[in-house]
Amino acid sequence: MPQPGKSGLLLALCAIVDAAIALLYLSMSGANGPLFFHNWGRAVVLLGGLTLLAGACSIVGPLRLHGVALSALGILYCFFANHFRVGILTVALLAVLASLSAALLDVGVARTMRRRAPAVLIGSAVAVSFAFAASFLALGLRWLDPGPGSHLDLRLLGSYFAVTAVAMLGLSVFAFREDFRPGRSQRC
Repeated sequence: MPQPGKSGLLLALCAIVDAAIALLYLSMSGANGPLFFHNWGRAVVLLGGLTLLAGACSIVGPLRLHGVALSALGILYCFFANHFRVGILTVALLAVLASLSAALLDVGVARTMRRRAPAVLIGSAVAVSFAFAASFLALGLRWLDPGPGSHLDLRLLGSYFAVTAVAMLGLSVFAFREDFRPGRSQRC
């Protein structure tokens, strides 16, 4: 039996985890790497665990394809990145899949919220999702040359997860409003 607010809580949890992932990526992009770890490998394993958690939250919530992409990225970080060389193309393609699935979700939200949300806001979210997908693809195919020590990949991933955290928070507020809308029957 569905409980009121369940999807809103899952989306809020996704937002918190995505924000933590963004902070970790952005801290790893600093000149000296992550300051609070003794080595890079521990940061990657923590990043993998958080990404797996974000993937699980997304799969349980309304973002199944996004969750599958994040789960695959988390598995890659947790179990393979410290033992094998993982190319940027692999990470970029998973990020493209996550970005495109977010864009599809934005299009679906735009259809359901036509009268309640400004079209510019929803259109902007779709455009940003597609822009991240294009950026990840360009990075993976080496059309963007980050240069040594720039950590463009980490900054781009950190920015993506920061934007995703804000979007998830907005979706969770919308889900709470829908779950507790006046006149809607509440079942517990």
